Amino acid sequence: MLSITNLVSTTNSIYIGFYDAEDAFPKFGKHSFQKIIEPNGKEVSQSWDDIPAGEYAIAVFQDLNENKNMERNFFGMPKEPYGFSTNFKAGIFSLPSYNKCKVKIDQENDRQTISLIN
Repeated sequence: MLSITNLVSTTNSIYIGFYDAEDAFPKFGKHSFQKIIEPNGKEVSQSWDDIPAGEYAIAVFQDLNENKNMERNFFGMPKEPYGFSTNFKAGIFSLPSYNKCKVKIDQENDRQTISLIN
């Protein structure tokens, strides 16, 4: 079960990307699996029973303008709420690394929480 907290909107879609390759993370569209969920409050939980057991880095963003893309400013910084597994916070001009964000998903490690950064 994946819980996502600190949502800005209770109505805008949340995109979740599961990445199993270092060179793909956290590039939008390069994920191995994706889920799109609609919130019903300031926190949501999503089952991942259909995601095969393994190691993944997870990237999440809330699509505030519903254009199905992560909006970025001139410097490439996200303009919409986002977060990563392990609640990793990247530097100002750097992307997080796969190794610092990867988590093991299986029956024993079945709960993760990501708090969005606004």
